Amino acid sequence: MEFMDQGSDLMIHFLFTRCNSFGLTSSSIYNDYMSKYLILIGLLFLFFCQAITAQEKQDSIATEKLLSSALKNVYNDPEQTRNIVLENLNAYLLSNYFISKSLNHVGIAYDVMGNNDSALIYYDSALLIAEQHGLVKMQAGIHNNIGLIYWKKGKYELAIEQYDFGLANYSKLNDTLGIANSLNNMGLIYQKMNQYNLGLKSFRQASENYQQIDNKRGLSAAYMNIGTVKDLINEFDSSFYYFKKSIDLKIEIEDKYGLGIVYSDYAKLYAKTDQCDSAIRYDKKALKLFNELNNAYHVSQVTYDLGKNWMCLNQLDSAELYLRQAEEMALQGQNNFTLKHIYYQLMQLYEIQQNWPDAFLASQQFLAYKDSLFSKDIADAVFDVQEKYETEKKNKELAEKSVLIAQQDADLARSELENNRKNFWLFALGIGIVGFVILIFLIRKQAKTRREKLIQERDLKEKEEKLRISKELHDNIGARLSHIISSLDIEMYKNNASEEIANVNAFARETIVELRETIWAVSEKAIHLSELKSRIENYIHQVANLSKCEMVYDDSSKLEVELSVLQTINVFRIVQEAINNAVKYSGSQRVNISVKDESNGVVVFNVQDFGKGFDQEMTKNLGNGIVNMRTRALEVGGNIEIKTNPDQGTFIQLFVNLE
Repeated sequence: MEFMDQGSDLMIHFLFTRCNSFGLTSSSIYNDYMSKYLILIGLLFLFFCQAITAQEKQDSIATEKLLSSALKNVYNDPEQTRNIVLENLNAYLLSNYFISKSLNHVGIAYDVMGNNDSALIYYDSALLIAEQHGLVKMQAGIHNNIGLIYWKKGKYELAIEQYDFGLANYSKLNDTLGIANSLNNMGLIYQKMNQYNLGLKSFRQASENYQQIDNKRGLSAAYMNIGTVKDLINEFDSSFYYFKKSIDLKIEIEDKYGLGIVYSDYAKLYAKTDQCDSAIRYDKKALKLFNELNNAYHVSQVTYDLGKNWMCLNQLDSAELYLRQAEEMALQGQNNFTLKHIYYQLMQLYEIQQNWPDAFLASQQFLAYKDSLFSKDIADAVFDVQEKYETEKKNKELAEKSVLIAQQDADLARSELENNRKNFWLFALGIGIVGFVILIFLIRKQAKTRREKLIQERDLKEKEEKLRISKELHDNIGARLSHIISSLDIEMYKNNASEEIANVNAFARETIVELRETIWAVSEKAIHLSELKSRIENYIHQVANLSKCEMVYDDSSKLEVELSVLQTINVFRIVQEAINNAVKYSGSQRVNISVKDESNGVVVFNVQDFGKGFDQEMTKNLGNGIVNMRTRALEVGGNIEIKTNPDQGTFIQLFVNLE
């Protein structure tokens, strides 16, 4: 990803440098072919970078899930966890973060298996990578894991040192939870070292941080630890106070296991202060919880404590019952340490009862387990020396192996670098090809844009010419026709004009109406069907007002289309001619005009009268009205059907496809 980011920066720098070299400004850059080419290539490069980033993000999420699922099973099967992490090592090469995290997980698996030295080797390797690449949070977690190893080995000073390093890392990150956990662990180690003041200080600081983030689980643990230290330094009132606060929080968060531990410690504190009845009460609460959790070890321990506390109250029968139950569970769990203490209590119990045979038997069992534990301690010490020798030998072998692995990793890294370079040039070649295709596309798009611009300019000139012609018709011919009509009206008013003058007057009026209709149609580039129908309806009203004929108009058409000038004029003239013929020649008292839709965008204009009709064969040579109607219909791709017979009226249908 570092390589891709650098490539993106270089591409952006290259774009701006090239644009400047061509003298391109922000206002001219979009008008230059080369600048468009460079910008699109750059954007495409950045797009691929983003795509690669998205893929890396998906891979990172998958790797994170793999590591998390492996770690969840570490306490059940640490060997399986180790094997899963190592087998998928290639997935972790995505980043130094995952390499460090995987090595840390292997260390945790070895820690759980009890191989502390192997765990330390992997922790140290993980820490080295985290430090080299500034993975501060990773460093903090690894320091804590190393601290836990030293804690288990009894090297408390080294453990404190590691937790202190982790604390410093968490402080850099302002990670309050990490700070609190580190302080809590440091307090436990100080407690082991009998440095109680330092322990209390750490626990109190931990509790303050837990309170700050409202972490009740951590806070309850800190309170319990403070209570334990207060017990050790015989500040019993304070110890009771903090144990009670821990109990309240454990109940609130429903932490059964933690609550059982606090109840047990609370009972021990009561027993220590000779309040054995209260000790029994809290031991019973702890016993109930551990039974619910099927925790055999703690059930055995609490049962033993109950036996001791019943002895404190001199309830020897109850004491013996609980001690024998604890004995049975300890034998099943092979817990020799607990058995030693059980037999010691039984020996004392039987001495009080003066039951000397059972007291002698219990004393023999006590001594046997005491001797076995002593022998085991000696054996453990011998084993510890042998283990240290073997560990030193193993560490040397592992160090040599690590050097070899490091050399192999360096060779692998060099090989990957060469592959990355080859892939980059292949990628760059691909970008160039795509850029060439984009350039061709831009040229074609530019040509298309120019064609569209020419068409727009032509349409604009055509519209301007139409407006000029319309204005000329209106201002010149229209004005002259209006003057003629006015003159004829005056002549007809002054003198009793002849029929010929009246006909000329009527003809002039019809002519000016048609002229206005033509001007309206010519002045528009496109006319909506609804406008045409409105014009037809207005014409019908005018005819109805001037004639004695009833005009019925019905419009059921729902089609929404635009018509050209040619379509508009021809359709209007056909309908106009049909209406005029019906009014003038049919002798009908009623004319029906309708507009309706048919399928596939066909609109039908109907004109029907109920007059005398005519013989179509006889009228072929009489006038041009019907011939003109058919010619106009053909010009707009339409068709006219005329249905008529003498004394049966006339039905004219105009079919026009307007889509």
